[in-house]
Amino acid sequence: MKKNLLRQHFSEDILALFRHVLVYTYFSVGGRFYEQIDGVAMGSRPSAVIANFFMEDFEERALAHLTYKPLCWFRCVDDTFIIWPHGTENLERFLDHFSELHRNIQFIIEMEKVDHLPFLDVDI
Repeated sequence: MKKNLLRQHFSEDILALFRHVLVYTYFSVGGRFYEQIDGVAMGSRPSAVIANFFMEDFEERALAHLTYKPLCWFRCVDDTFIIWPHGTENLERFLDHFSELHRNIQFIIEMEKVDHLPFLDVDI
């Protein structure tokens, strides 16, 4: 994660608390304890906040220099809804571009089928 990502939103006191919570994350699986060394723990209280800050920054950087961009872009946590008016071939390039930007993030696509598209448990 970029070091300044949270700094632009929070004071040093709050950043120190984030560092403590995010750096010292332990969990148990099958009776063995592990230290999380990358990302934030799913389900931990600050993880949704951190994920939203991260994805906002990620999206801004990923979209900044593209020739073809979505007509609209809506995201809720890790689900993104876009309208793409530039054809299938350019959509594949767009998807490849986004999936290559971070080793732990892979985008998948679900296309409209017979005038229906599920998004966040809603049929659009």
